[in-house]
Amino acid sequence: MKKNSLIIFICIVFFASLLRLWQLGGEPKGFYSDEALYGYEAYSLLTTGKDQFGHPWPLSIAGFGDYRPAFYIYATIPFIKFLGLTEFATRLPSTLSSIATLIVLFLFTQEITHNKKIALLTMLLFSISPWSIYFARMAHETNLMTFLILSGIYILWRYQGSTWATVIKISLFIAAMYTYHTARVFIPLFLIFTVFLFHKEAFQHKKQLLIGFVLFIMLLLPMFKEFSGEGLARVKGISFWTDPGLLSSINEQRGMATQKGMPSIIAKIIYSKVTIYPQVFVKNYLTHFSPSFLLLKGDSNGIYNIPNTGILLWIEPLLIIVGFIFLWKRQKEFFWWFLVIITIGLIPDSLTRLSPSSARIQVVEPFVAVISGIGLYHLLNRKHRFLLITSIAVVSLLVLNQFWFWHSYLDILPIQNARAWQLGTKEMDLKAQELSSNYDEIWMSRNCWGWIHLVFDLHYNPALLQKEIKHSEKNELGFWWVSDVGKYHLDWFPKNLETNKKRLYIGIPSEFPLGTQPFYVVYHPINKQILFWFVDAKMFQINPSTHQEEFMGGYL
Repeated sequence: MKKNSLIIFICIVFFASLLRLWQLGGEPKGFYSDEALYGYEAYSLLTTGKDQFGHPWPLSIAGFGDYRPAFYIYATIPFIKFLGLTEFATRLPSTLSSIATLIVLFLFTQEITHNKKIALLTMLLFSISPWSIYFARMAHETNLMTFLILSGIYILWRYQGSTWATVIKISLFIAAMYTYHTARVFIPLFLIFTVFLFHKEAFQHKKQLLIGFVLFIMLLLPMFKEFSGEGLARVKGISFWTDPGLLSSINEQRGMATQKGMPSIIAKIIYSKVTIYPQVFVKNYLTHFSPSFLLLKGDSNGIYNIPNTGILLWIEPLLIIVGFIFLWKRQKEFFWWFLVIITIGLIPDSLTRLSPSSARIQVVEPFVAVISGIGLYHLLNRKHRFLLITSIAVVSLLVLNQFWFWHSYLDILPIQNARAWQLGTKEMDLKAQELSSNYDEIWMSRNCWGWIHLVFDLHYNPALLQKEIKHSEKNELGFWWVSDVGKYHLDWFPKNLETNKKRLYIGIPSEFPLGTQPFYVVYHPINKQILFWFVDAKMFQINPSTHQEEFMGGYL
């Protein structure tokens, strides 16, 4: 690499690292339940060799009843060991995965385009992407998955015909499949279509192709047992074909058609799973191309949402179009390959009832960045009389986009998505611990976000928790609840209670009757909105008007 290119490369990596590492433990404000789960499970495995439920070194973590792949949690263990059980240590593996992805992206883009300028522009766009920055600053498996997949694909292209490279790339792909569910659909489809599109090159290396196939199957064997029983809990919980609302809708449409005179047999054919499920899939798939999702509002899930900000840079749709036009004219094989990658990358999320999700499609983000980088290079590389104006417009738009993103991220997000990010839980848990010696029992409403924050914030002894922990039956989405941790009871407040006990109640204001006076209040750190009340049992009677649906709507 030439000196000037090396300097630019280092500057981009430094700048990207700064955007991702600055105030990582405190921004975003709040620490949502999945993050607490990753940190505490890593802590539990580190200290006992078992997860919180006592399972020794599992391939899938039981968690909230969703049995998620465990590789990200194992990757978190060294950070917890050396940095302690903190928000920063829990988020750091995800952040470093994003930075590492940036470096591999440069190598991959240069390998594909043979153009350092395009590779550097791709790096720059990825480094300032709202999609990339946002997920890099939270603990989430998808960053590690994306890094592993991109690294495997880079090795696939860079070292064709090498047996050792075949072993490494297959190992990376399998590791990704043990990291996040999306990879379990994406990787097999990617490999099949890549061999199909580049079959001449692939079959020139039959030995490596056979070794890769055998190794792939062998490393997948431990995963096969997860395709039945509890291992499928997460898939069943979010797949649209298990949605009771959809099944009821099919029966309702069938009944209405019959009432209007349609023969029963015809109604069963027209309104059936065979006809409705493909429609739902296509509808879900097309939501990923919504301007609202891409540019204006982003993900509807508060955890994955930056208020008033889409997942793409404002200029990216134009760059993607220009990039694909160039590939169509100059490199048709790569045009189809990138199109296939993006197409299959959206399939896993389209199979869910919660589409579109920016997390489940993040695997396509590096490839979108490559197309955008190609588009930006050719947009600015052509000599024409409007080149200066175009360049100024592009730079200005990118700078404004960054200011808007950080304003939304730092100022609006902690207020608008305060409940999704579960603000105030740490102060609440630490205050409860401080007061615990004064009470026989501390009753925390389910609106206080549950046991996982408590055990994380209090660094609760995992060996002790494994003996105490019991979970409820799963709800319709496949999640369970833990009601007791030591002297802490975590459940909905009862209609009738004994007020003569030494019991502390903690909940949100609406759960308490008018006139109740809390002796301690947890406030929002910015707008000072009341988040949680601490009330002594002798001071009130409970208002049972808060229902479970209110909690679960925020929790999910």
